[in-house]
Amino acid sequence: MKISSQSIVLTTILFLTTAISAKAQQARIYDFQCAQGRQFRATFLGDRAIVQLNQSLILQQVRTASGIRYQAGEYIFSSKGNHAELTHNNQPLYQNCTGTMISPASETISGTVSYRERIALPPDTIVRVTLESVGAPMEVLAEQTIETQGRQVPIPFSLTYDAANLQEEASYVIRAQILVDQQLRFSGEATYPTVQKPAKVEVIVRSITPPDRIQACRSRA
Repeated sequence: MKISSQSIVLTTILFLTTAISAKAQQARIYDFQCAQGRQFRATFLGDRAIVQLNQSLILQQVRTASGIRYQAGEYIFSSKGNHAELTHNNQPLYQNCTGTMISPASETISGTVSYRERIALPPDTIVRVTLESVGAPMEVLAEQTIETQGRQVPIPFSLTYDAANLQEEASYVIRAQILVDQQLRFSGEATYPTVQKPAKVEVIVRSITPPDRIQACRSRA
């Protein structure tokens, strides 16, 4: 079965569109075990299914009298009860499949923490970065603690969170704190949108202690 370059381009565009429009819908990943030892993986996100074969197929959910059905051109994924199958041009590709959920979908935020002040960080500085909900009750969705070990800003970070926990109607921030001698010296936050998430996030923190006081604290240590 040959897949044209036009189909690959279309699939790529659809995949990117799905990633952008997914917002905070709950996503689940399943591994399917099929007849003759064949297997494939599928991610279900809202009204779409992303089936991973030699390439990613984006299928749209369509109405059916019973069970669940997703379709993209001549590809059809259907399931009823504990059984599923994938066909192409009405010919079976994968038959008698059973799915096992392996994990909810996760997403990762990458970025940097920096500040404008012209001051060096001590070698034992700690940077703490969190993804938090805004309002009450505040919820921490992800957290990373970084030992700088002499590194200076910008300090890179990476937060991985369960995409199912991000709610479209809620507001979120990425909060960064810099601790010197276990004392909070810099703090700041950046808004994290639930739609059209940025590839990179820069969090600018500001000093809550004047630089001369930071130096004085180091001198007394």
